[in-house]
Amino acid sequence: MIYLLLLLIFVCAIWRFTTWNRRGIRQYNFWTIWWKNFNDVIRQLSYCERSISLCRDFPNERYVGTYQSGIPTLCVKDPKLIQKILTKDFDHFRNRYPRLPDDGDPVLRKSLFLLNGTPWKTLRKVASPIFTLKKLKIMYAAMMECSINHCKILEHQVAPDAVLEMKSILAHLATDIFCLTHFSIYVNSLSDPNNKLYNMIKSIFDLDIRFYLRVGLIKIFPPIARFLGLRVFNQEMILYFQKLVDENRKARVENNLERPDIIDLLYIQNKDNENLTVEDTTATIVSFFAAGFDTVSSLMGFITFELAKNPQKQQKLQTEIDETFKACNGNVPYETMLKLKFLDCVISETLRLWSATAFMERECVKPYTIPAEVQGEKPIHLKVGDVVAIPTFGLHRDPKFYEEPDSFKPERFLTCDEFFMPFGNGPRQCIGNRYSMVVTKVAMFNLFLKFNILPSEKTAKEIRVLRTNLQVVSKDGYWLKLQRRG
Repeated sequence: MIYLLLLLIFVCAIWRFTTWNRRGIRQYNFWTIWWKNFNDVIRQLSYCERSISLCRDFPNERYVGTYQSGIPTLCVKDPKLIQKILTKDFDHFRNRYPRLPDDGDPVLRKSLFLLNGTPWKTLRKVASPIFTLKKLKIMYAAMMECSINHCKILEHQVAPDAVLEMKSILAHLATDIFCLTHFSIYVNSLSDPNNKLYNMIKSIFDLDIRFYLRVGLIKIFPPIARFLGLRVFNQEMILYFQKLVDENRKARVENNLERPDIIDLLYIQNKDNENLTVEDTTATIVSFFAAGFDTVSSLMGFITFELAKNPQKQQKLQTEIDETFKACNGNVPYETMLKLKFLDCVISETLRLWSATAFMERECVKPYTIPAEVQGEKPIHLKVGDVVAIPTFGLHRDPKFYEEPDSFKPERFLTCDEFFMPFGNGPRQCIGNRYSMVVTKVAMFNLFLKFNILPSEKTAKEIRVLRTNLQVVSKDGYWLKLQRRG
């Protein structure tokens, strides 16, 4: 009986992991899939390395059949087809694949990144006008103030040539900027690391083993999870933000206050929308923090690491910064900050090398046919519920698109016109991409104006990506020397 059961499991596994073969699409063979999965676990390989190997193992395929967590997933590698899926044919792929389960949390289920269909479209319409370049100009002064104060604290409190974990240092700066531009609250988390708001923000990203156990239970055994009252995210954090948003809004209404921040813009933009609840606003704010805070902190950490390893590039950036600072008499306006070409190139090249995610996933919501275009292809008929993934990390390091793809060469973006999609594309691209770029520009401008960033004995020779995180994060941190400039 046991042998029959094992045989049945084996046959089901073969059937499952040959789905794409039966549909006439190239994939790794069954034994290679299991060997690669075993090898990934033993070597602790991240999704980034899988994304790269997929692109390099199938260099000439427009798409490849894969299995993400055992789910048949069509991995699309052709830039033209990717563009079509994300923009022209968006109606067929308007939903993100739900990696996080619905745990019944009234705030979480209204998050922009978990909503699909009409509810997503409604909330996106509410939130997207906040992040126009014109609206971001309103928040620019607050960003500059936080960044300048942060550098002053580093100058006065940190020993010369101190070796610091830069992701942690820059996470404090991101906290201060996010809190001031969202709530008009001064946190100063670098001087006050026990600040409650700072620690609540940090708790969003406490993705330890307990988080994954909760997600697993909620996904596989929903009734048990409901009985135990399990939630994906820390409920203390959700309730804290809900109370913060509600009190913040009431104080403004009662005292007729206006602030240059996101909450104000959210309510001004939707003052006639009676359906915008505290839960909607909380979900939107938590979404912005969840999607932007760690992404921005990691991006800034990667920038400091790459520039520490490439001192000539750092010097070139500092020359641009110094000349701009002098030309503006120390008061750099918003429009000038946006026009800094080499700073743009540095950020873009870092985003190319260290995309926020390894794969971008979409769920097919209407039957869709991918016509055959090259010899040997057959038309592919995708059904409702089929999953499509775009290996952005691998494509950004594909030698077909970039010469010396693993090298840090910011200058390539002075003329680059290759595949580059760090924030996605189409209606479902990252809503806060402009905000993230302005925050990063402001932070890096002021940091490299005041400091040189150098390697130290604790600096990793190369970055290893943390396997368990949902986003691309360095496993070893960014231990670098902070040297005051003369």
